[in-house]
Amino acid sequence: MPEKSIRIDALRGAAILAIIQFHYASDFGLYAWVGAPGSVQAILSYGWAGVDLFFVLSAFLLTRNLLSHRGEAGVIGVFYRRRILRILPLYVLLAAMAAALIPILGTEKGQAGEWLLGGLAPFWSYGLFLQNFWSGLQPVWSGHFLAPTWSLAVEEHFYLVLPFLILRQNDRRIALLSLAFLVAGPLVRFALVAGVGSIAAQSWSIARADSFGWGILLALAFSHGPTGRESIRKFWVGAASVVTMTLCVYSAIGGLEITNRNPLIFSAAAVLAARLALSAASPSDSQPARDGVLLRALAWMGERCYSLYLLHMPIVGSIFMAIGQTAPQVIDTTSFIAVVAAAAILGVLADLSYRFVERPFIDYGRRNARYPEGAPIVASA
Repeated sequence: MPEKSIRIDALRGAAILAIIQFHYASDFGLYAWVGAPGSVQAILSYGWAGVDLFFVLSAFLLTRNLLSHRGEAGVIGVFYRRRILRILPLYVLLAAMAAALIPILGTEKGQAGEWLLGGLAPFWSYGLFLQNFWSGLQPVWSGHFLAPTWSLAVEEHFYLVLPFLILRQNDRRIALLSLAFLVAGPLVRFALVAGVGSIAAQSWSIARADSFGWGILLALAFSHGPTGRESIRKFWVGAASVVTMTLCVYSAIGGLEITNRNPLIFSAAAVLAARLALSAASPSDSQPARDGVLLRALAWMGERCYSLYLLHMPIVGSIFMAIGQTAPQVIDTTSFIAVVAAAAILGVLADLSYRFVERPFIDYGRRNARYPEGAPIVASA
């Protein structure tokens, strides 16, 4: 595997690892139960930012792909066919499993399926990828079996418009659009927090525009070679300084903690994700660590990140249901072992899902939805 490719896969792996540990260990109280230092718990509680890293990487890789085929016929159709084959098979299978389990496990308080299936969005919303808007109108997150699909809906909305933004605009307009996304994201989040609620500011598509703006801007810069990469590095330094300073001042004046209820924390997460993507995609002057165990392990997770992401909540919820707990929470040795077992089972099932559900459809798409000859195809997110 080329060095740059394995670094991108490893970055995906780091993103999904951050998300899983956030839920399995931070959110479910494992770190607190084992007595981890407060500073460590505080740092690891930001694992939700792995979602922003996925958003930036997705926008970067898909935009770079489209830029490499700009001006060719039939690109939009190929793009959509590949996205459908990449996203829908496992997504539809998981939604069908949820629907089948509802009459068996129940959804009401006190029933076995309360945490996993209680409070699911209407099933038509999953079919239209509108569950993120429904979730944003709720007071708390619920329906955990399919709850992670809110971010999938955000990406689907982005996929709908991306080809038209990239293939029919010149570089200057694309750059201006990206900058508009960077500004619009935090402004929309402030408006949503004030008018709708903090969950809407996290889950509604337009509220995460800055993450996608960073990905588009990075791809555009990379299309201009070393000069573009140097320009985006300089721009990043300025943007990171502004975001950091604004976040600190706003939090101090408003007396707000720097958590995912703070609208500006997502701007900081997007800035950090952009820096990581820039580093991973840039040519390296050093000798690649081809046999690095950590790099290879993260790359393995990166290849299977879609299955890991969609399956991690159903699996942990099912394990805790089996030990008689209505919701995942580490309170004793049994529940600690349950989380560890869930992580191990997740790795096995995600690998099987990747091999027998994801991969066949990916390969089918590559064979039957081909981009026009003559331009290099960049790996998709």
